[in-house]
Amino acid sequence: MDFCENCGNDLLFDHDFCYQCGYNINNPQDSYVVNVDMPAINYSKRKQNRDFKAAEILKYKNRLSLHSGIENVFIAQVANKQSIMSCSYVMAAILDVEFFVLSFEDAGIVMLGIDMRGCFDSNNIFIPRNAITTIHSRRGLMHRVLKFSTGRLSFKLFLPSLVIGSPYQKANLAHLQRCIAKY
Repeated sequence: MDFCENCGNDLLFDHDFCYQCGYNINNPQDSYVVNVDMPAINYSKRKQNRDFKAAEILKYKNRLSLHSGIENVFIAQVANKQSIMSCSYVMAAILDVEFFVLSFEDAGIVMLGIDMRGCFDSNNIFIPRNAITTIHSRRGLMHRVLKFSTGRLSFKLFLPSLVIGSPYQKANLAHLQRCIAKY
C-alpha cells in the first residue's frame, strides 16, 4: 500500500490517481487537485433533505473552492455498490452513502456524499477528468442511468427525474448530455 504524495490518503498499488484529492500518481504534472476533504457544516438539528436544496449545495461547493453554479449539479442514487468498492476510500464512502450530489466540474466529477437524512456527510470523492475512460447515460423509468468508469472502477448511478425540494433536478436532466459531453 502507498500513500498519496499530495494528501497522504492510502492508495492501493493499482491506482492511477488519488480519489481523495485527484493527484495523478503516474504523472504529477497532469494533476488537478480538488480538496474534497472539507467537512460539511454539522448542524445538530438539520432538517430532512436540507442539503438537496440549491442554496446549501452552492454553499458547500463554495467551501470546497468550486465556484460553478447549480446548472451542473445532479442528485444521484448509488445503483451498484459492489462494483465500486475496490478502492478503500471509495468503499468507506459508499458503505455509508446511498446518495451523492454530483457536480460536473471542468476538472472532473465531484461526488458529495449525502446521508440517509438528506444531509452532507463529508464522504466526498473527486474523479479527475483525465481519469474518466467512459461515460454515458440512458433513460430509465422515472430516472436517468449514468455510467462511467476510470478503467479500474465502474460507477452506475440513478438520477431521479423528481427530487422533492430540488426543482433544478428536472431542468438539469434535460441537459445532462451537454454536461457529460466534455468528458
